[in-house]
Amino acid sequence: MPPRIGVAIPRRDAMYKAAPPRPSSRALSFRVGSSGASSIVPEGNPVSISPLAAKERLKRAIPNRHRVAVRRLLARGRQAAGVATMTPDFLVVGAQKAGTSSLFHYLIAHGSYLRPVLKETNYFDVNYDRGLAWYLSYFPSLARKRAREAATGGPVITGESATYYVIHPWAPVRIRQNFPAAKIIIMMRDPVTRAISHYNHNIRAGREPLPMLEAFEREAERVEPVARRLAEDPDYPCFEHQHYSYLLRGRYLEQIQRWMQLFPREQIHLILSEEMFADPDRELRALCRFLGIPERSLDSYGVANPDRSRRRDDRATAFLMDYFRTPNRLLSEFLGRPLPWRSAA
Repeated sequence: MPPRIGVAIPRRDAMYKAAPPRPSSRALSFRVGSSGASSIVPEGNPVSISPLAAKERLKRAIPNRHRVAVRRLLARGRQAAGVATMTPDFLVVGAQKAGTSSLFHYLIAHGSYLRPVLKETNYFDVNYDRGLAWYLSYFPSLARKRAREAATGGPVITGESATYYVIHPWAPVRIRQNFPAAKIIIMMRDPVTRAISHYNHNIRAGREPLPMLEAFEREAERVEPVARRLAEDPDYPCFEHQHYSYLLRGRYLEQIQRWMQLFPREQIHLILSEEMFADPDRELRALCRFLGIPERSLDSYGVANPDRSRRRDDRATAFLMDYFRTPNRLLSEFLGRPLPWRSAA
């Protein structure tokens, strides 16, 4: 059995109902376990704060725009100082609303992974003009890598995620040109629930003016003209293509085949989100083998950024079920097995 790492992730409902911690005069210490996973704990107390719980507390305390601003300042300082950094060993290129944040938290808890300053730099899609030095400034320093290797006694990797990469026409070519050996990870969620979650995300962000069904029905007229221009001009503004691609992002086989034109099949790892959340231990160990790091299991797994929206539209759902029937069948044939999706039944 692979060794287990002591990372306790509490139930989400328990985390939100818990009373705020009382002020304590006890000092806090930073600890790195034998696996390399870190935790902040009160002196004399062996219980660590789980990564997902710590993230939720931070998110509630500090607005996201402030956290991102601080991280960008850190990267800018690193770039100005000419700090030697790691280069990405892998990229999670999609899909949006498919569990990429949870996957990253599993890797962070593993101990052989060092995260970049920002999970999503969007360098290979909308920030490519900033240059490679800008991009690499977001990655851990080589000094930090050596320190983690000494602590774990094994390989240490890094990688990023940007879920627009998977459908952006220029991202695969740019990644291949810069990092041809990088491994590609594609996560796939039931395209019906993914599209609905994507729509609700846009509503919360104030980006979507249309009702749900109309947004799905009018995707072609909103997205395809921009997609054609973007295919010809890599600098063409792509707001509609990036944010209104509810259907496009769920046609997974088209995306996989496009990436396979530039990267060999053994360099691409596919994850079905429903299977990851049903058996995260198995999926994490499979990912470890793909990435070439030691197989480890976590004591507990959680869900980062769970979909809490209850906005549904029966007509929109029926539209999506019909739309994705053929793409799901073709994907199932490509994978050689049935899909664990209600829309594929």
